[in-house]
Amino acid sequence: FGEPSPGTRGMAACRESLRALGLNQGATPAEIKTAFRMLAKTWHPDKHSGASKAAAEQRFKQIALAYETLVAEEAEASSSTARGGGRGAGPRRSRERAYETWGTRAQYGSASRPGYNPYQGYMDFGADTPAGEARARTERRRMQWTLGCVATFVLGLSAVTLSARRDNRRLESGELVEAYFNQVTRRWEKASPSMKRDPLLSTLVHLKSPEVVYGHGLTGSGGQPRHAPRRSALTIDGRRASDAFRDRQSGARS
Repeated sequence: FGEPSPGTRGMAACRESLRALGLNQGATPAEIKTAFRMLAKTWHPDKHSGASKAAAEQRFKQIALAYETLVAEEAEASSSTARGGGRGAGPRRSRERAYETWGTRAQYGSASRPGYNPYQGYMDFGADTPAGEARARTERRRMQWTLGCVATFVLGLSAVTLSARRDNRRLESGELVEAYFNQVTRRWEKASPSMKRDPLLSTLVHLKSPEVVYGHGLTGSGGQPRHAPRRSALTIDGRRASDAFRDRQSGARS
């Protein structure tokens, strides 16, 4: 029958190498590399001792030789494809040729040609008409969104600034008072400076009119506003809390 040809010997060596790595025919370079790393980690001689170390060394050499054979075969096939325009590459070149075009120019413009660079038309350098129009529309929408966001921020900031200035003027003129609602006395009372400086308590401070805080027409000496008389706390049945307390102290039962 004669001596096998170099191509037949190469195919047989590839089959043996794939079998040594536990792979099937048609494995990708990534699968070959992953299988080699896993087997090399498992059969590395440093991870074995005693009688199994000799077998591990033999297996490790077999794995390394199989991987080198497959890598060399892949490099030779790539170089043959580059030199001969696909001669000897077989199905690999046929698959590559099938993906050389992706439609017609009428459908996708210059993007239908191999090697199309989507960033070629940046800043009008070499852009065809469809790509330039699409880029212009995208840039217009982006500019509109940017201007809208900036305008919203400026309007909101202006509204906050104007309302703060208005409230400060009304505070200085006495039209408003910084007050908080006292849950014990059940009324609005003027906030103290220490309360306004506290980060937590300052959230309870609101701007109220003097009538709400001090009462209608209540003035003390010198015309200064004074608090309205405290209302007595009532029980559930409508009695004054002080009267109910005294009755309980005297032994009365309601």
